[in-house]
Amino acid sequence: MLKSMIVRCLFGWFALALWACIFSSVATRSANAQTLGSSYRSNGQCGSFAKAPLDTPSWACVGIVAGPSQGLVMPRAIVEIAPRRFIVTDMGSWSPGKGRVLQLDVSEQGAAEVTVLYARLDLPHGLAIGPDGKVYIGERSAVWRFDPAKKSAPKEMVADGLPATGLHRLKHIAFDRNGDLIINIGAPTDRCEGKGRALLWPCPEENSKLPVAALWRLRMGEGPAKSRLELLAQGLRNSAALAVHPASGLILQGENSADYPNENFPPEELNVIEPGRHYGWPYCAGFGTVVPEYKKHVASCSRYAGPIALLPAHSAPLGLLYYTGNLFPELRGKLIVSLHGYRSQGHRIVAASVDKSGRPVAETGGSLALSDLVGGWNPQKSRRPLGTPVGLLQATDGSLWFVEDKNHTVMVVLRSGPNDRAAPPPQNDQPENVQVDVEAMPPPDGWSNIHGQILRPVCGQCHGELGAADARQAWTDASSRGWLEENDLSQSKLFQAILGTGSVRQMPPAPAVLDPKSIEQVKSFLSRAKAAASRD
Repeated sequence: MLKSMIVRCLFGWFALALWACIFSSVATRSANAQTLGSSYRSNGQCGSFAKAPLDTPSWACVGIVAGPSQGLVMPRAIVEIAPRRFIVTDMGSWSPGKGRVLQLDVSEQGAAEVTVLYARLDLPHGLAIGPDGKVYIGERSAVWRFDPAKKSAPKEMVADGLPATGLHRLKHIAFDRNGDLIINIGAPTDRCEGKGRALLWPCPEENSKLPVAALWRLRMGEGPAKSRLELLAQGLRNSAALAVHPASGLILQGENSADYPNENFPPEELNVIEPGRHYGWPYCAGFGTVVPEYKKHVASCSRYAGPIALLPAHSAPLGLLYYTGNLFPELRGKLIVSLHGYRSQGHRIVAASVDKSGRPVAETGGSLALSDLVGGWNPQKSRRPLGTPVGLLQATDGSLWFVEDKNHTVMVVLRSGPNDRAAPPPQNDQPENVQVDVEAMPPPDGWSNIHGQILRPVCGQCHGELGAADARQAWTDASSRGWLEENDLSQSKLFQAILGTGSVRQMPPAPAVLDPKSIEQVKSFLSRAKAAASRD
């Protein structure tokens, strides 16, 4: 009897220990797993969602709603068509025919389900809900709409044959207070370059029959679209961010300025759009500064409309929103801006004060006073990637939603509540305020030649991380920006862009593509690097 009891006790103890071990293992794997297939590792709970390891004010948190596990590839914009039901444009890549329009349904428990509504689209980016309640989609050369209340709704063409060549092909769209559609027609080049990257004077793109580097307005109504399409404003390099003030109707544009290697020039701009005005691209930047290459042609910027406020250089505003909700009294009446840029002033979402008409209130010197809403978005290995916020949305409940294209996520900013909890820091993890060294290995043989002969003189003109004089420093900088896949360089964004083999935009863009000899040099370098890696 006693022997039987001892055996049972020992067996029970063993089973309990075994279950504890299994539970501990599962919990450990769960704590270290990346959330929804993304590069984020959750550090707690934000409402019904896994909490992203990002910096916010004490009254807010960021929840991870959907990621690669739900099929997201390159989301660019989001709108709400009903509570907890959204439409998302997903470009897929910079190659034609890879884009989709998605429906995202989110349960009260936080589960996200994605349905593909339209596929094989050409760079779908622009997204807006019209006064008619239909959803408007901006593809590379067209704008069309569909009725979200109908299943398998047909596409209704709104405008097609829009200019769509070169560097800035995406059609960002917004409706003005009259219900007319504003369409971004971006500049096909960075600084109005011709062959050999020489800047053209005068810039032919502003005097063409259908001006580019401009905003057009489509008067909504009957009749051919071309008869209702008019030039609204020009001299705007790329209007990838637009907002219309709900009370005054003021149209605010976020200007993505040229890609000079200087970290602090030119500043990005916020412009109040007035019909018929020219805003200075490519000749002027900031408050009346003639860009260096045009000083011999342009004596003054006085004939051009200037910005109302400045944003940090290379911060890349890709989303603008006037917040009117009740969930965040701290933000009510303010302007929310998503900064997509990978340089030091980008990868964050900020808030700024505006007056009653929606005009940003700038500090002395013209810079906008910004407060971080979502920050701390520097990359940390196995914890979080570099932030890439694009489209913004204020939902009916006042929550703020946004998408990240390069990180393949839909996220939401919620109010912190008593039930939200933070996870304990994982063992052996880096402290949250410490940047992880991304250089895992030294550059391969041949990198110095590729950097000195191709990357620095060509790519370094626009991308500062490739313009470092020291090749090893350029390797480290490019790695930190996510340009290099060290385990297989041929899969790197950098070399896929140069060779035109991946989903990223070709670099350098036409007409300044690399010559055949340089292309062969890059291919030879990649081949040698692959062979060397296989021997290790």
